[in-house]
Amino acid sequence: MAKRGLMVVLDGSDGAGKNTQLNLLAERLKAAGYNVATFAFPQYEKESSYFIRQYLSGAFGNAVKVSPYTAALFYALDRYEAAESIRRALKEGKIVLVDRYVGANMAHQGAKFADPVEQRGFFVWEDNLEFQLLRIPRPDVNFFLRVPADVSAKLIKQRAAETGVVRDEHEKNSQFLKKSVATYDLLCRLFPKDFTAIECTKNGQLLGIPQISDLIWKKLKPLLPDDKPNSGHPAVVTLGLNTPSQNHSEEKNAGNDRLHQKFVNTSLLLKVAVERQVMSVDPPGFSIWSDNSYSFYTPMGLPRDVEKIFKSTMSRLADLHREMRSLLENYYKKTLLSSNGKPTVNISSILLPATPMAALNNFGAVLSARSAERLAKKLLASDSQELQWTAKQLYLAARQVWPAHFAKPLEAAGNPEPINNIITKLVEDKLSLNSSDSQIAKLLEANPRQEFDLLAESIYPYSSLSLEEIREEVSNWSYQQKYESLKKTVGEPQLLSKIQYKFDVISDQLTLSEAVNSAILSSVQVQTPSPRFGYDVPAVVEESGIEDLYMECFDKSLKLFSTLQQAGRDDLTVYASLLGHKLRWQFQADATNLKSLIKHRGSENLQAVTEIIKDAVAEAHPLTWDVLMDTSPLTTSTELSRNRVKPSKRRRTKSRKPAEPTDK
Repeated sequence: MAKRGLMVVLDGSDGAGKNTQLNLLAERLKAAGYNVATFAFPQYEKESSYFIRQYLSGAFGNAVKVSPYTAALFYALDRYEAAESIRRALKEGKIVLVDRYVGANMAHQGAKFADPVEQRGFFVWEDNLEFQLLRIPRPDVNFFLRVPADVSAKLIKQRAAETGVVRDEHEKNSQFLKKSVATYDLLCRLFPKDFTAIECTKNGQLLGIPQISDLIWKKLKPLLPDDKPNSGHPAVVTLGLNTPSQNHSEEKNAGNDRLHQKFVNTSLLLKVAVERQVMSVDPPGFSIWSDNSYSFYTPMGLPRDVEKIFKSTMSRLADLHREMRSLLENYYKKTLLSSNGKPTVNISSILLPATPMAALNNFGAVLSARSAERLAKKLLASDSQELQWTAKQLYLAARQVWPAHFAKPLEAAGNPEPINNIITKLVEDKLSLNSSDSQIAKLLEANPRQEFDLLAESIYPYSSLSLEEIREEVSNWSYQQKYESLKKTVGEPQLLSKIQYKFDVISDQLTLSEAVNSAILSSVQVQTPSPRFGYDVPAVVEESGIEDLYMECFDKSLKLFSTLQQAGRDDLTVYASLLGHKLRWQFQADATNLKSLIKHRGSENLQAVTEIIKDAVAEAHPLTWDVLMDTSPLTTSTELSRNRVKPSKRRRTKSRKPAEPTDK
């Protein structure tokens, strides 16, 4: 039999966003592996709320003047109707979340008393009525979302203006709102074990939705049971919010405002997903595990034996990182010392490829309304519960900055089927996962196919002939005429944008991120990282004597990858992959952006990719790239082909193909 669950009530000031926070908390608990049941009172859709609806509409007179004992009975009977459902959910071991409960009766009806003695007598009566006489389940904790009455009144008025919903008798009375907040404060002082206040404002401004969510989570987390029905490790991802001012129109928000979003304690997988959708990410690139924090994200819902293997593998990877770091520091102290006695190289960059995608990091992003919406939808469609949870939090944060743009729920069109589920079905029926193609980079398309077609494009605006007639005329020019003309026109930005290339690349994640950050690449499509294409062992790893430790990281990763596959969790294998594992990806770029990529003096791995790209485009459009790469003028096609830039000498790197998992 399942242990009794936990009953949590979100109560408090009107306009505090209790319903939003309850839904957000429910998603967070589900992501952490808990079964959740939600209730909201009053139950306006049910007959049990008939007298409440009449009371709030003023049918019995001014609601503030109706006897608190009479009004309290209306609400108590509505809860009595749902009491058995709540008890059943608790017996099933669920976390029961409730929007408004008995505390709301105590606060709102208790606010009608002027005499403190009578008020406290009402509290005792109300407690006996609901929990003793009607035997309504008693909550384990009541969180009071505290918003000052003046702020609450503004929020209620704003909500009424936006939705057109008529305010009820309680919401219309500003003095009653003040008394209700004061009564909630009194309940927190009198019954501190039952009622916990959470301050939802700072300097007179309502905190962001994610910030309030994190405050609730910090209070709730110590109370949660350890034995989760769905197993797994509690979600660690949190979002901090720093939004612009709201004192401008929605049109201005949509056009100019930006959401400054912080991602705290998230996996590298999430950062990779964000970087692929958002240009402005801080810090750029990746952070490395440090000696102070080798934390990692554990996916939810793993069988206990698999979860144990996952955690032990990550712990071993952390130990390997510590050992390699120590050896590298000693190696460089003996070989390359700076004036202050510290190594002159970035040791973290050497170890970065051996870092798992599950490693935790912190970063920020600046989002426009469009990029926030695109990112939220992309994350929601992923296979990872971590990314799905982040999508929902991000969407709520964006709603605060652009309320009209994000008025509809993120799931309004229905939850998209995770990408992995769709692809898996396709693969099982149609495809094989085995690939014999391991070329570092391959040119898939080059447009136009004939580079002299560009001459016709450049001449067209200055001629009265049709494009076909111009092409026919140009075809009769001598080779030298074509070359000289192309040399004069190919540098025009408008013309360069018409030269398009599509490439297929195999590289590690670090090289992919560096390429995307160094040039504007469009239509970037990335396959899921895996050990399938192997990895590189940099020369410095061999020279410093850490090769065995370095390779053990990849061996452990491969073994964990296989374990997750055997457990039927292909959707989680990405967390076992390392940043140094190679993966396949595609991109498109025009001539200007491809030139920026080729000329970028980045890492050795990126240079290896760009050398091949440079050779491929020079072969497809030799004259164009002679001009763009500032090489010497040519007179014959033979000389053109010989004059392509030769690859620069690179440091020795050993490439490793995946091997069978070992117990090393």
